[in-house]
Amino acid sequence: MLTEAEISEMRRTAEAALPSRGQIQRRTLTPDGYGNQTETWNALTWVRCRIHRDKAKTPEREQAGVITAVGDFNLTVPWNAPIEAKDRIVINNTTYEVTEPVTDTSWRITRQLRAQEVV
Repeated sequence: MLTEAEISEMRRTAEAALPSRGQIQRRTLTPDGYGNQTETWNALTWVRCRIHRDKAKTPEREQAGVITAVGDFNLTVPWNAPIEAKDRIVINNTTYEVTEPVTDTSWRITRQLRAQEVV
């Protein structure tokens, strides 16, 4: 059985290995005075992260007469990152929207989520 200290050390090591930084953003809706709402994305925090295409789930779609690959991405963030489904994360000037978390593991060293690029 791992101790809490061992799990904490594993978390520190895993976070240090994440190669990128991303800004987590959360949507807020504000009344616009005309009975509608305006959507804005507010920055929550920066986290270390890793994003890579899920090659098993890369469908194609036609966009402006061109076939482009659009697929799911796998996102890894620290175990305690405040990110939820429908949040966005901006990594290297590319915005991704979190579609779903991946089922937690017993130790939760990092968090795994699925995301799609916002075009």
